[in-house]
Amino acid sequence: MRFIYTKTFVVFVSLLVAIFILLWMQRQGWLEPVTYVAAQIPRPISKIGSAIIRPIKRTVTLTYSLSSIVREHGQLTARVAELEQQVAQADELRLQNEQLRKEAGFAAQSSLNLVACTVLARDPGGVSDTMVINCGKNKGIKDGQAVISEGFMVAKILVAGDFSSTAQLLIHPRSSIDAKLSKTDAAGIVSGSFGSGLVFELLDQKATLDQGGLIVTAGIDGIIPKNLLIGEVGSRISKDTDLLKKAAVVSTASYRSVEFVFVAL
Repeated sequence: MRFIYTKTFVVFVSLLVAIFILLWMQRQGWLEPVTYVAAQIPRPISKIGSAIIRPIKRTVTLTYSLSSIVREHGQLTARVAELEQQVAQADELRLQNEQLRKEAGFAAQSSLNLVACTVLARDPGGVSDTMVINCGKNKGIKDGQAVISEGFMVAKILVAGDFSSTAQLLIHPRSSIDAKLSKTDAAGIVSGSFGSGLVFELLDQKATLDQGGLIVTAGIDGIIPKNLLIGEVGSRISKDTDLLKKAAVVSTASYRSVEFVFVAL
């Protein structure tokens, strides 16, 4: 009987009584306001938590999206660069094929002894107006021979090496070649000029210098064949009072961008 009066027993009985009272109050409906209040207490805490978590979540999502966008942008940029490189290569091949067709057509119609060569390098600054070709003495190349592109004489062999040669473009200011008008055989000199391309000069005052007339090689030096096309007579430079006539030379040859040439042996 001593156990009935212990502290543990009193607590146990008190709990049972409290539970009984709560159950009775619940059946009577008296605990509903308490339940409602208890249910409303977590809501402010939940709203505060959502207000804190929502920006963090949005920032994390935005950061991930930006990183994905940057990564995709880098991939697209690399792909665009690759496609542009392919287009550039295709354009280069197209231009080379067009030039090869032109050169092949000229070679088929020409009676000259021609050696086909590829341009290996050019003077990048245009100071010396030279180019290096992959033909040399091993293919019969000699100093002073004519270099032809697209049917026009564009250069002379400056130095012939064993397996490659250096040619100087006709447009160089120190370049000159014997020339004549194909229609009248009026002789003169075609020389390079600073900023003017080619000039046909030293023609007799009596020579007829009609614009559009063909200018060809005269073949006086014995190395360059006669009647190689150089260009056409352009605008007249000399005056009526000058002792000798002079005119600009018009040529469609691409002097500084040729890829394939012929050397006339």
